[in-house]
Parts: sequence; C-alpha cells; structure tokens
Amino acid sequence: MTNNYAHLSYEERVVIRVMRKQEKSMREISRELGRAPSTVSRELCRNEQFADTRVIYPIHAQMKANGRRRRAYRKPRLKTRALQSYVVRKLKQGWSPQVIAGRLKYLKREVSISHEAIYQFIYSKRADLREYLVRNHRRRWKRGQSKKFRNKTPIPGRISIAERPAIVGERTQLGHWEADLMVARAEQDAVHAMIERKSRRVCLSKISDRKAPTVRHKIISRLKRFPTRYRRTITYDNGKENVEHQKVNATLKTKSFFTDAYASWQKGSVENVIGIVRRTYPKRTNLSAVSLKALKGLERKLNSIPRKSLQFRTPMEVFNGRSVALQC
Repeated sequence: MTNNYAHLSYEERVVIRVMRKQEKSMREISRELGRAPSTVSRELCRNEQFADTRVIYPIHAQMKANGRRRRAYRKPRLKTRALQSYVVRKLKQGWSPQVIAGRLKYLKREVSISHEAIYQFIYSKRADLREYLVRNHRRRWKRGQSKKFRNKTPIPGRISIAERPAIVGERTQLGHWEADLMVARAEQDAVHAMIERKSRRVCLSKISDRKAPTVRHKIISRLKRFPTRYRRTITYDNGKENVEHQKVNATLKTKSFFTDAYASWQKGSVENVIGIVRRTYPKRTNLSAVSLKALKGLERKLNSIPRKSLQFRTPMEVFNGRSVALQC
C-alpha cells in the first residue's frame, strides 16, 4: 500500500464513524480507506468528540480539521522577544503601530514589520495593550458594507466624493472642509468637528442632540463669519444628521460631497481629529458634562500645534496667512 499524505475528507470521516460503530479494528478501517493505520489512530485521537472515547462525529471532526488548517497558515507575529519589547515600549510611549513600523523601516533594522502585524500581535496575544491604541476596540471589525446601510435615511441631492473637484484633494486652496460627529453611546450630546483641509484648522462645537436641524445650525454658525472664498466645499459621511446639507449650501454658498458607504478614510483629516479628541474625551465620557470652555481650550490647543505636513507651521498660521485675525 502506498503512502497517501492527503488530508482526510469528510466522506472518509463518515466511513470511520460507521466502521467504529460496527466495532471494526483500525487496521480494517485503514484497509477500507487505503490509509495507514496511524492515520486512522491520529484522526480518532485529535478529533474525538469526548475525551478518551475514541468516538468521532464527522461534521465536528471536519470543523476541527478546517480550523487547524486555517491556523497553520498564520505566520507568527513579532517573533523575537527583543522586537516584542521594542513594540510594547513604544506603544506605552504613545506611538501608533504605523509610527513604530515606519520608524523601524527608517532605521533600516535587520528586522522589519508591518503595522498590521503589530495590530494582530495586540489583538491575538496582548489584549492589555489595546488601551494604548487611539481607537480601543474590544475586537477588530471586518471591513465591508453592512446590510443596515440599505435602511438608512436617503440623503437628498447627494453627490459622491468621486465627483469632488481634484483641487480639493491637492490641499492647495483654502475653503474646503470635512465634517463629522463625535458621539457618546448613551446620550444625545455630541461634539461636532470640522477641519479645513489645507490649513488643518479645527472647529469643535458642542451640540445637544444629533438631529439634522441642530447640525445644520451649528455648521452655519461656525462658518458664516468667513468670507465666501473660505467656505467652498464640505465633505460629509452618510449619516442622517447631514440630510439638510442643501440648506447649508443655500446659506453658505458651499457645495457638499459625500463619502462612499463605510469609507471613513475618504475624509481622513476629520477622522484623525476625532481620534485625537478621543484621547481627552474617551468613548465613555459623559459629553453633557464637558464644558464649552474646556472644548474651546482643546480647539485652541489643536490649532496651535505645529504640523509636519505644514512645514512645522501651526494651522492658525496657515489659515491666517490669507485671512488675518479671523476667528472661528
């Protein structure tokens, strides 16, 4: 009999189950299958339904085998203790996985890793390190469009971000904004965030509910004091709080564009701002208790920090370079 190293199939597991119920020996089963007796013995040991019974149920045995096969293709993450120690130390210093991976590449170390490997290491091996991530989720979410999106409130006059002028993406012209809400799970209070794409100027506003009229009034009140040339476009997500965007456009003379479903990275600037604000006000924060003075202080702080993307100028310096002393 020639050796056969192929994995056992579901049908072969059914045969093993039937012949075991008939009290056939392992050698008889192996001859029937054309397999080595050790293969049958190993199958009964690895996939037995209950300990020390040597009884298998084909469907459960197949599921166990499939799980082992999937895990076998997973490469170990952060193989050396030195690399793990480096990653843990930098996470606790406030570095993101992207920064850690990029720094290792910049230093041209003999060991390089991707930020995805760091995320997998955290979520599979070191759950205690999740608290050092900007967005601390109990588990990682798979990307993709949810069926719930089909039931969302339709947005009248919605124009896709694909039709947004190319100059918006170039960040060479002031007046192009991104907007989003930072919400708390158990309350209606929220923080409305906007960022001007070229200067990275941030506007943070506290709102008492997430209804479309409230959001519309807040956007208008924050931007109407600027000249028309400093309010050209606003990019939103597909939330129902944005259904009155056409009224915003009528008042501010802006144009609105919307990201694709579940593609928050298409307005990454404001998403990044909300991630930074979350460091001060985590998800469990009672936003109704956050004072307007404190929120304004955080806004001033964000607008006063030099940015590498701005050649180490501050957002206020870039924004006021063409509009001196304008206040948001």
